[in-house]
Amino acid sequence: MAYSVNWTTKVITVPLTDLTLISGSNYSLDTGDFWIEMRRLEASPTDGLWTEQTIEYVNTQLLSGITYSAIVKMINGYTWDTDTTNKNISLLGFNSNLLDTFIPGSGISVLANNSAGKIEVGSGMSAGESAQLADVHGTVRRCVWVDTEAVPVGNGYQQTPYNNWSDAVDYNEANGLTSMYVISDATVDRQLKNFEIQGVGLPAIDLNAQTIDKTTFRLCNLTGTQGGGELIAFDCQMTDVVDFNGACSLVGGVGTIAFANGGSSILNEVVPFTASAEVTLSLTLGGAAATVSIEKCSGHYKITNMDHADDLIHIALEQGSIEIDSSCTAGELHIMGTGYLIDNSAGATVDKSMWISTTYVNKKILTKSYFTALG
Repeated sequence: MAYSVNWTTKVITVPLTDLTLISGSNYSLDTGDFWIEMRRLEASPTDGLWTEQTIEYVNTQLLSGITYSAIVKMINGYTWDTDTTNKNISLLGFNSNLLDTFIPGSGISVLANNSAGKIEVGSGMSAGESAQLADVHGTVRRCVWVDTEAVPVGNGYQQTPYNNWSDAVDYNEANGLTSMYVISDATVDRQLKNFEIQGVGLPAIDLNAQTIDKTTFRLCNLTGTQGGGELIAFDCQMTDVVDFNGACSLVGGVGTIAFANGGSSILNEVVPFTASAEVTLSLTLGGAAATVSIEKCSGHYKITNMDHADDLIHIALEQGSIEIDSSCTAGELHIMGTGYLIDNSAGATVDKSMWISTTYVNKKILTKSYFTALG
């Protein structure tokens, strides 16, 4: 969040980006989120640690056997406004005095949801335990957790993750969320757009020929066929990926990475996941031309299936070896760096002007097995 506070005038500004869009000019603000963010700012040595307290949390009250809801209350003369105009803001969550402490103006209308009869429906826990659990779930629920090896279906919390991909994606899409944590291997069963997928323990994610567009994967083992779109990956393993199109950084390759026809891909800091193994970089045969740029790679690579006149590969090797297969019959390869090169191309143009050969070291001819032994 990006709340700001003028600690002298005691005015808190909530940016539009921290409001939740409902539709049109209608937005919502969770009073629980407001309380959490203000407590964070109060505890910051660079913000409000030295100031008067801005807000307090009045715990749930048990009256005549009924547990009444908690209250979020601004205190000590603090007020708040937003950095936008002409919007309707509905307050959600705890009862609060945020309506009373809002600075009117700029066409902003704040709608309270306070209710004298708002109660906490029995959970079997004490009021304090219920409030604490609500706080934990309120934080965790901002992303959905998936564990396909879990027995119960779960509800997407970290403590009780969904046990299938479909429910997790459905919940995200229905509630405007985009973040998922994946604990065990999973298969993508629908297209993904603008998602953030975080692996726990490097789970294998089968792309399953689904369109993956503007979706970012972290700490996952990506495998299978990408059906379209532009995939983004950081700190991932890629095992026999077909029709890859997108960008990735810090990637460990296994087997073959085949690039999509007509795609434009960027790979940065690539290494074979197994030190002595070779990674095959393949351009899918036929179709439109592919453009591939590979920077800061190390290890052993084989380039295959360049057969389109406009195919283009730029690869910068820091150490290791590159073998250009005889299936490379068209297009251009620009090879730069230092290492061992085997050029069996049969028609492709190979630019080696920036290549520094290490064929001879101490008067010994290097072979691929030499580099394999080095790992």
